[in-house]
Amino acid sequence: MSTLLFNKSRPFGDITNRPLSNPTNNNHVKRPAPQHHAFKPLSANKKVRVHKTPVVQKSITKPNYIDIDAADKANHVEASDFAAIIHTNNLLAERTHMPCSNYIKTHQTVTPKMRSILVDWLADVCVTLKLCDKTFHLCIHILDRYLEKHQPTMKTLQLVGSVCLYIAAKYEEIYAPHANDLSVLSAGAFTMADVFTMEAHILNALQFQVTTPYTLTFFARIEKTLSQRESLL
Repeated sequence: MSTLLFNKSRPFGDITNRPLSNPTNNNHVKRPAPQHHAFKPLSANKKVRVHKTPVVQKSITKPNYIDIDAADKANHVEASDFAAIIHTNNLLAERTHMPCSNYIKTHQTVTPKMRSILVDWLADVCVTLKLCDKTFHLCIHILDRYLEKHQPTMKTLQLVGSVCLYIAAKYEEIYAPHANDLSVLSAGAFTMADVFTMEAHILNALQFQVTTPYTLTFFARIEKTLSQRESLL
C-alpha cells in the first residue's frame, strides 16, 4: 500500500507582516522617511479668482386668473375673502353626499316615470304654498339620497316626497308649512302622524346630514363666473 506525503506548509507561504527572524540579506535598502510640508496660508493681499457661472433667468408666464370676488370686497355679506375656500369645501362635501346619477335605473320599487310624476307634484306644491327655489332643490336632493339606499312602496312614495319637502322647508323657509297642509294637498293619502313618523325615519336614514351642497349651492358661483367672463369678451 503506497503512502501519500502531504506538504503541511500553507499554499501561499508566510504572507504576514512579521519581520523574519533570520533575514538572509542584511543589505536591504532603507526607504526615505516621508516629508511633511507645512501648510502655508494665503496672504491677505493675494486675490483669489472665482469663476462665477452666469445665471439665466427664465421668464415665468402667469396664468390668466380672474378674481371674480374683487367687485364684492366692500360687501361683507358676500364674504369675498373666504368665497373661494367655501366653494372648495362645498365641492369636497358634494362628493361625500352626492347620490349616484343613475340609481333610479336599477331601483327595485321606484321607476324613472314614478319619480318624474312625484317631482312634478312636488313642484306644484311649492307653487301652491309659495315656497322658495332653495326649498324645492333641497327637497329633491334629500329625496334622491333617500331613494338611493331605501326601497319605499308605491303607496308610501308620495308620503316620502312630502316629508322631504317638509324637512327642506324647515331649513330654508322662514315660515315652514304645517304637516296638516301637506296632508290636505295629498287628498288625505296620509295623516299628520304619518308625516312625523316618516320624518324621523328619513332623518335617521340620512344621519341628520341635511344641509349638504346640492345643485343650487353652486348655481350662484357659476353664474358669477360666467358674468365675469362675458364682461371680458
